Amino acid sequence: MYFDYFLGGDFMKVKSIENSLISIPLSKPKRISTRSIASREYLITKITTDNGFVGWGFTFGTMTEYAGAEYVLKELVIGQDVFCTEKIWDIMYKATVRWGRRGAILRAMSAIDIALWDIKAQMTGVPLYKLLGGYKNKVKVYKSSGYYSDLKAEADLDYIQQDCFEALKEGFTAYKLRVGLDPLHDIKRVETARKTLGYNIDIFVDANNAWDTWTSLKFGKLLEKYDIGWFEEPVSPDDIASLSRISRELSIPIAVGELESTHWAFQSIIDSKAAKILQPDVTVIGGVTEFLKVAHQALAQGITVVPHAYSELHIHLACALPQIDIIEYFEPNSDIVNINKILTNSSIAENGYLICADEPGLGFKVDENKIDFYKIAP
Repeated sequence: MYFDYFLGGDFMKVKSIENSLISIPLSKPKRISTRSIASREYLITKITTDNGFVGWGFTFGTMTEYAGAEYVLKELVIGQDVFCTEKIWDIMYKATVRWGRRGAILRAMSAIDIALWDIKAQMTGVPLYKLLGGYKNKVKVYKSSGYYSDLKAEADLDYIQQDCFEALKEGFTAYKLRVGLDPLHDIKRVETARKTLGYNIDIFVDANNAWDTWTSLKFGKLLEKYDIGWFEEPVSPDDIASLSRISRELSIPIAVGELESTHWAFQSIIDSKAAKILQPDVTVIGGVTEFLKVAHQALAQGITVVPHAYSELHIHLACALPQIDIIEYFEPNSDIVNINKILTNSSIAENGYLICADEPGLGFKVDENKIDFYKIAP
């Protein structure tokens, strides 16, 4: 049946789009430098074709993303040929460019685009990573953890030590922890992680846009003796000038991009030499269609790409492309990126690697009863 597409006709067109906004509470609130997180909200998009194929996409969402998907983008996409993803992306972007060229609308576009690519891969009978190039079938992951605890300083260091012990026990060879609150305490967090993990394990640090240029430079100089793989989002993502200076003055690579949308924004980062590592997020950037553009931009200019979050999606992009060697991974029981709560078969990392599912499409199943359970709109 996968070859029916090539016979022509209308059966490959988008028949319906169902958007839902859900909120999944964390079992225990987590803290980063800029805020506490008690729940995660997601826009979930389900696209059905005339011949019954169903594709799924999602992104972090609010009522703004939901409204954009439901009341603006939906009518632009229904009736379109699902294989014409470049055309559909262009239609959505141009229709909203005056007020939606970044942020919420691009996130809604991302969810739609991901669902379309899910369908395209299903229609051709292959997993998405093979449709996109099929370079490998597994990829290294780093354990994304090290959140702030509610414990006092010394106990917090004990928590980091225990977290690192668990990473070693679970077979991870790369680990990321959070910084951005107090430089003096944060450097002790890093020191504890390095002493616990040793020097055969990669360590990355993430400040979540918390600091100014001076603090970032001062902290970055302290980091240099700990052989840190990258210093992530030290300042505001819009402060390209400061990112360029920090990247120029520190020996540690600067990593940014999880909040950026479109290949044009990433080209500005590249041109400004604001980072040595790009971290596009397929649910933010504009979907698979835009992610591929950024990946090829980076490849052509020798810049490393490490996707942000959502290993369920980024495993396919990493396995499709030769230049992506590692992706971010949140353990299912970590509870911080909890989209797995609505999935019935998300992949589990083993010995520091994630194997890509071989089923057609994205390879995961969505429990629609769970969507109804967590739904807050419509």
